Amino acid sequence: MLRYCAFCDKKVEVKPIEKEMHVNIDDMDVVYKGIELRCPCCGEPVYDSKINDANIAAANAAYRSIGR
Repeated sequence: MLRYCAFCDKKVEVKPIEKEMHVNIDDMDVVYKGIELRCPCCGEPVYDSKINDANIAAANAAYRSIGR
């Protein structure tokens, strides 16, 4: 998938990587499986709105499953 890297200032071919992610919600460390895109040139994260939305949904689902 071709995406824009703001650090390199060019479009680069990125591959989605599934990884364990952590986020703090209501003072709780919530662990979920998310997707990350990294620039193959500089190694910095590459933003994609659909992947970001999916990661937020996965984090919220993991938080709800904790059943506080």
